[in-house]
Amino acid sequence: MDRQIKRTGPSLILTEAMLRRPRRRADTSNDHQEYLGEKRRGLTRTRQKLRHRYTLTPACSLPSDYSRESVRSNSREQGSTDSGKRLRFFDNYVMSPMQTLVSDRMRTETERDAKGVADARKMLDVAYGWLEEQLTPQAWASGSTFSLADCSAAPALFYADWVHPVGDQFPGVLAYRGRVLARPSVARVVDEARPFRKLFPQGAPDRD
Repeated sequence: MDRQIKRTGPSLILTEAMLRRPRRRADTSNDHQEYLGEKRRGLTRTRQKLRHRYTLTPACSLPSDYSRESVRSNSREQGSTDSGKRLRFFDNYVMSPMQTLVSDRMRTETERDAKGVADARKMLDVAYGWLEEQLTPQAWASGSTFSLADCSAAPALFYADWVHPVGDQFPGVLAYRGRVLARPSVARVVDEARPFRKLFPQGAPDRD
């Protein structure tokens, strides 16, 4: 399940770039394997194209690759320093503690890490509070344009709210999460993964 969560960001970025790809839903195990194969081939082609156009260092990831490849007007904002900081914020302070909580759900009762869980919940509360102060109505993570930071926020906040609900004390974060989930590319990725929610540790909530 952790691997599936980690792959959501790259999948979302590719979907954002390829919204005209024929829509399909994986309804059976065979279809799902075929679908995953298409995703892998699409990712491989993207990386090959980028390697041909640019000199990439081993530290480069799909988000930075996509930022370089993008020729749309908002690519400047996607590559901005502020967007990069926000992207790392969601990775380090929302995604990481969220995965701690998810991983703990997969352990037996004797293997549970009570202190680790408490620390992760505290970190999420602090992250929600900081984000609440930074967001403004109708704004994306780094301003008025959807950016790579929002691609990072989507899976992080999507799952974080499942294991540690944002709550009404952070209305700005809840509103921002709603805007992100309403983004066509995000909504599509969420919908395509809907048949597999039963695999989420201890079950997924009946929402989103």
